[in-house]
Amino acid sequence: MALIEYTTVPAVSNEGMFEFPSWFEGSPEHSGGLTGDLGYPAYATQSDSYFLTGTKKPINEQNALTFAGNNGKDHWETVVMEARVSLFVPAGMIQAFSFVSQQNSIKEHSLFLKRMGLKFRTPDKQEKLWISGDLSRLQTLGEWTNKVSLSDSDRAALQGYYLNGYMLEVSSESKGSGTRNTTVQVGNFKLYYDLGPENTRWVVGAMRAPAHIEGGGGINFN
Repeated sequence: MALIEYTTVPAVSNEGMFEFPSWFEGSPEHSGGLTGDLGYPAYATQSDSYFLTGTKKPINEQNALTFAGNNGKDHWETVVMEARVSLFVPAGMIQAFSFVSQQNSIKEHSLFLKRMGLKFRTPDKQEKLWISGDLSRLQTLGEWTNKVSLSDSDRAALQGYYLNGYMLEVSSESKGSGTRNTTVQVGNFKLYYDLGPENTRWVVGAMRAPAHIEGGGGINFN
């Protein structure tokens, strides 16, 4: 019988902890505009440009993705990553999440992280997208943690779902004319949750493809 290596993470993840485990694996791809189901669904993303460069590291790593472009005002790209393999984190456990972004310019027309979101899925292939409201162009060239929280009603609506990916929108939205060649990097994806005492560990399983549980699999998220 083949042995399965199970992954453990701290039972509590908060601002004071700096672990960035890999919750899923997959490749982000260009997407059309999206409308969320939860979070701030009135804020639809847009996507008329291709800023994502060819180098793509796992999103939990520092500066995992680089978006670059020589662009004028009011351009956007939305990218989506749907997990190829996942730890199948129960969505109802998640209190908040964050991405770290870093711009190389704070001037008009520079690229910045505008919206971010998480994708969720059930074993019978129902899907929901949680999407944030507008984020602002940073007024710093340093790294910045963009953190958003899920409401109690969001978490209740996500009972029975598991974390299946993420969504990012970057933009050059601004005033004025002309163009500017800039980049923004995004990474250090982190989940925030609290399952008990900090001296315990949470066994989250092993990386598996969605097909291993969808359509009558053996994992119960309730």
